[in-house]
This record gives sequence, structure tokens and C-alpha cells, in this order.
Amino acid sequence: MAEFNVEGMDELSSAFMRHEEGAEAAVQEMLTATAEIYVQEHKAAAGGYGIRKTGGFMNSIKASTIRRDGTALVCDICPEGKADHPAEYGGGSNKRKGKSRRGNVRYATIGFIFEYGTSSIPARPWFTQGNAKAEQKGYEKAQEIWSRYVDKTLG
Repeated sequence: MAEFNVEGMDELSSAFMRHEEGAEAAVQEMLTATAEIYVQEHKAAAGGYGIRKTGGFMNSIKASTIRRDGTALVCDICPEGKADHPAEYGGGSNKRKGKSRRGNVRYATIGFIFEYGTSSIPARPWFTQGNAKAEQKGYEKAQEIWSRYVDKTLG
């Protein structure tokens, strides 16, 4: 029967674990940095369409905390919270499209209506435009952070 002896497996396992922890920290830094870029571009795009009635919508565009989804790390960027005033978005005087029962509409609903429009409000695709403008900048920033991590690890 064949015999198989291995020395140093514990050290190799420890090295892999250190590498994994370092890579995860780099990915978290990448997500944080690119999320900031996306938030800035979404706000700029919304401002470009004149979406500034109270400023509440623009201030509501935020990045969520980083969370784990299976093996991936995820960060969402979207309008959060509710407007502090009742508003009718997407309907006439007797319609209640976009309006919550308590009178304050969610900023995510307002953002959706701005993005796609309604029969009475033209579409102002602030989210699509913000994504398009942020994509290359976000990629370059993430690449810079990852390269720095790889250089530090291998160098």
C-alpha cells in the first residue's frame, strides 16, 4: 500500500486563511469606495433633472451597510426613508398613485416615479444616468484598491 506524508500543511492552511481575511477586507474597502462614487453620481444626475423640490430626495440617496449574501458581499444604493410632507406623485387631484395611506410617500417610490415617469409625469432617468456615469469611475477605483492589495500581498 502507498504511503503519503505531508509536512507544513498547517502553515499552508494558516497562510490561506490570512490571505482570505485580507482579500475580504480589500473587497469591503472596494465596495465602500465605489458606493460613494455611485451615490455622488446618482445625486448629480437627479440634480441635473431638477429633482430638488425640498432637497429631501437628494439627501435620501444612500449606500446601505455592507452585508453578506451567501458568499458575496453586497451594498445597495437607493433612496431611503419617507418624505416629511404629503405629496401626490403620478396622479391628478383625486388619484392616490405613489401616496402612502398616512400621507407621506417613500423616497424609493418617488425615485421610481422620477425614473420611469407616469402618464402625467415625464421620465427622468436619474438612476440609469447615475449608473452609467459611475460605472467606469467605480471600476477604476476598485481596480486601484485591489491592485494595492495584490502588490502588498505578493510584494
